[in-house]
Amino acid sequence: MINKLLLILPHIFSFCLFDIKNLFAQNENSALPDLIPYRKGDKWGYCDKNKKIVLPCKYDDAKIFSEGLAAVKKDKMWGYINKKGKEIISYIYYKSADIFCDGLAAVRKVRNWGFINKEGQEVIPCQFYGYDFFNEGFANVTLFGRTSKGGYKPIENLTIDKEGNKIDFEKYTRTYDYNEGIFVVESAEGFDYKFGFINKEGLEIIPLKYDKAHGFSEGLAAVKLNNKWGFIDKERKEIISINLKYDNVKSFHEGLATAELNNKWGYIDKKGNVVIPLKYDYTGIFSEGLASVKLNDKWGFLNKGGKEIIYLKYDYAEDFRNGLARVETNDKYGYIDKNGTEYFEDL
Repeated sequence: MINKLLLILPHIFSFCLFDIKNLFAQNENSALPDLIPYRKGDKWGYCDKNKKIVLPCKYDDAKIFSEGLAAVKKDKMWGYINKKGKEIISYIYYKSADIFCDGLAAVRKVRNWGFINKEGQEVIPCQFYGYDFFNEGFANVTLFGRTSKGGYKPIENLTIDKEGNKIDFEKYTRTYDYNEGIFVVESAEGFDYKFGFINKEGLEIIPLKYDKAHGFSEGLAAVKLNNKWGFIDKERKEIISINLKYDNVKSFHEGLATAELNNKWGYIDKKGNVVIPLKYDYTGIFSEGLASVKLNDKWGFLNKGGKEIIYLKYDYAEDFRNGLARVETNDKYGYIDKNGTEYFEDL
């Protein structure tokens, strides 16, 4: 099986560090891009919406275009091309490279991630275990640490600016998960950790009284108190009761949030009503009207009514961006559109 560690990061960290959030938000009828990554056998190129090849299938892997550039892999190295197929950033990144957002792209050397600009300059050194895309000048990242057995594990989640500076307010143990102009902050007294919220100026707008907290999304933040989850707004009003029965919840996207109970996931609305039953093994966020879900080791996509729009047949599926989602089948990746059209073929 293909190692999916880096691909599943957007789904597995409960504090939403890796959530896609609203960076790629479009309406539910968003048009397909002019150039679509297309896999023919083991080689990748780009086609139009009618599957006519525009850039030849000569790459080992390819990502979607963003801000005029696309990451492509050649001879085990990643670089970037423009829409004419011209190499803009040389193939020097061994492990992986992601899309550009807010002028910067995440790239991976050996085990660590950092960020480059569109000239290919490494403006933030490769030192992070994981990352979120830059948004409003900030990105959420996590650092490595050594385990007792000599391995590595994520040890600290934090927020950085575009110069790589850690956003740090002296009175707090940790500052992270920036979104909608607000940071989550943590303070610790011994082993007693409490979470709250501050604005960009460092002003505490919601007291540190929660046992855990996620960043704001669509005006609401998920918070945990007395081992149960709920949501608050920016005025500290508990929109959905803090005494919910759920074991876990994640941020709202397109009006719905994922919720977990007894290891099964579904979706709730902003009144706390279950709108899609908690029966799935895992659920992604809603993006462009659809959400990826996993059941019995297979992935597919639902609409907001809970209808399976794309049958659960894939081994893995990412969320939709710009009308496309990356899926895995038979140890190979490819892209599909919201009609389920597959932009790949096996020879």
